[in-house]
Order: sequence, then structure tokens, then C-alpha cells
Amino acid sequence: MNNDRQEILKKMAVLAYQKHSQILWDAVKEVFELSDEEYLEIQKKPMYGLVQ
Repeated sequence: MNNDRQEILKKMAVLAYQKHSQILWDAVKEVFELSDEEYLEIQKKPMYGLVQ
């Protein structure tokens, strides 16, 4: 994943985490085409669990 996409992913994940919004989490998974494993890892720690 390039740096721009990774930075956007990080910001969206942090926002979803802060707002406790399942709709935002679903959008993050869909837009970034994350596997279930990647999605769960990011949900656990959105600021640090980003996929390279």
C-alpha cells in the first residue's frame, strides 16, 4: 500500500474508532479492500495496526 493510501486509511480508522461508528468501519473495509484479518487487526488498534 502506498504512503498516501496508508495515511488516509490511518485517519479513517482513527475517526471510526473515536466515533464508535460501525458504518465508518464498514466503509474502511470496503474502500481499502481489507481482508477480514486485516480489518480485525486495524479495529483492535487503529493507530498502530496498519497493514504495510
